[in-house]
Amino acid sequence: MTDDIAKRINTLLLEVPAVKEFQYYQNLLIKKGFDKKEDELKDMQKKLLKAKATNSYEYEELYAFYKKEYDHFINHPIVSNYMAYKEETNDYLLEIESIINNGLKID
Repeated sequence: MTDDIAKRINTLLLEVPAVKEFQYYQNLLIKKGFDKKEDELKDMQKKLLKAKATNSYEYEELYAFYKKEYDHFINHPIVSNYMAYKEETNDYLLEIESIINNGLKID
């Protein structure tokens, strides 16, 4: 019975327009290689932390490059749409979790 309810919730969630858009942009993000760019930015963050911790002279130069790359990445329409729909999808998931945790009490 619980599995049936979970499958039904999943089916309903996948019909929500924002969730469909999230999936579309998630697939587009991967197809266009933005997931790799995100990994590159994470690697740059690690280098920045290391440079800052060691008071490396490279820090300012690395930071300027990182900031430029990050701004370009985050302001790309595919990424910004993905982030917006991801947030909306997460809101739905949190609402579902809250309903489940409250014993299905619906006002």
